[in-house]
Amino acid sequence: MRGLLVEDIIMAARAAMSVPPEAQDQLVADMLRDPHLADCARKRLGRGLAGRGEGALMSAATARPLAPLPGRCIVEFLAAMRIVIDGITCWKARIADQNQ
Repeated sequence: MRGLLVEDIIMAARAAMSVPPEAQDQLVADMLRDPHLADCARKRLGRGLAGRGEGALMSAATARPLAPLPGRCIVEFLAAMRIVIDGITCWKARIADQNQ
């Protein structure tokens, strides 16, 4: 996956907020897997994968329904951001373990 920006996390949190809380972990896992696969293909083939974006988390998030950006950091938004950040942390640890 391409380098993460704060905006990637915000958009992924908005996508997570668009589904019920019990579905958010799986959605985040999918949003992390898709850009990783797209970025691997981009590096190998020299182009992105059709329907998977170019390897950015923001692309994966904006391909899904998005909840409106709250004007304040409401509890639901903070919880969604935590799910995204926890997902990224676990994903990066898994990738690091695979590369050892």
